[in-house]
Amino acid sequence: MIFKANLDGSGFIVLHHFSDDSRDGIHPFGSLIFKGSLLVGMTYQGGSFGKGTIFKINMNGTGYAILHSFAGATSDGSFLENSLILKNSILYGTTVNGGASSKGILFSLETTK
Repeated sequence: MIFKANLDGSGFIVLHHFSDDSRDGIHPFGSLIFKGSLLVGMTYQGGSFGKGTIFKINMNGTGYAILHSFAGATSDGSFLENSLILKNSILYGTTVNGGASSKGILFSLETTK
């Protein structure tokens, strides 16, 4: 789930429950990052191909959407690892699998969507 809470633990609110429908993304992984008024994050698995997703959500819990579903192809990778980095409007990250040797990839994703 994605949640918010005050530093003292009060004000706990669930912003998004990941569903049993794996297209939503499953197993959120890494840290969320701020992009304007959005939170951006990733899931290790799930999405259209079951290989992980990058998602966005408004800070009030509305507008959850998948920005990218990883397909596991040589150029796309699968199973995201670590956390995303945002520089200007481009996200950078890594996957465990994919690439020419199937050992993972470093990717970038434009976030103007």
